[in-house]
Amino acid sequence: VVDDASSDTTVEAAQASLESSGLKFQVSSLSQNSGPAASRNQGVSEAGGEWIAFLDADDVWLSGRLASQIALMSRFPGASMFCGKTIPIGESPSAEGTEPGVLKLADFIENNQVATSTVLIRKDVFLEVGGFDEQFRGPEDLDLWLRVAADHRVIIDSEPIAGYRSVTGSLSMDERKFLPEVLRVLDKAFGEGGSLFRMQELRETAVSTQLWNASWMAFCRGARFGAVGYWFRAYLQNRQAANPIKRQWFRLLARYLVGQP
Repeated sequence: VVDDASSDTTVEAAQASLESSGLKFQVSSLSQNSGPAASRNQGVSEAGGEWIAFLDADDVWLSGRLASQIALMSRFPGASMFCGKTIPIGESPSAEGTEPGVLKLADFIENNQVATSTVLIRKDVFLEVGGFDEQFRGPEDLDLWLRVAADHRVIIDSEPIAGYRSVTGSLSMDERKFLPEVLRVLDKAFGEGGSLFRMQELRETAVSTQLWNASWMAFCRGARFGAVGYWFRAYLQNRQAANPIKRQWFRLLARYLVGQP
């Protein structure tokens, strides 16, 4: 358990909970608040296992999460990372699902399908690619998945294995903070030596996708004109893309103009 220099009783609460569970554990406290990337890197550095599974503070693992992923190892013996779907906390998983499949590098251009709390990754691979880049806050996960998928096999299961909690005002839901960070991640990935350097034809598509996401975030927090502005930027980027994405562009614009968040 990594405590990112909390100012409340997080450490005591974690220790009390874990002691009552009977689990073997240790708590590591950072001297100053450093963000998710540094916290996870610290945890991995102290972990002794061959495989690393993450659990963020606002998420939960569903029952059988690790068992289902361990079972996948026999089906995909060459894979270095496994991940799965998430559902809102309190909802029940549906019975529908598809077969697990390989998540390729290009799949991250249109959408980051990997939730950190569903990831099971080989520790040696995590260290080999450099772990989480601590310069990023928010999309540090996308940066890592890109580097992993560039050289290693990633398997995604269609079954939900973790629950997430939507937190109003969180970094990942505030485009004013998140968008600049994720665009920096893309600059790194498409830059010389980056994981997407040889896929320059996808750059406009990737940027358009992030602007599209930012428009929705802005709309959800009530910034209608901001949402429209991001929509236009996303639309123009997509028009310039070598492989434009087909979306319900004008239906979404109409909602931004006359609908409610």
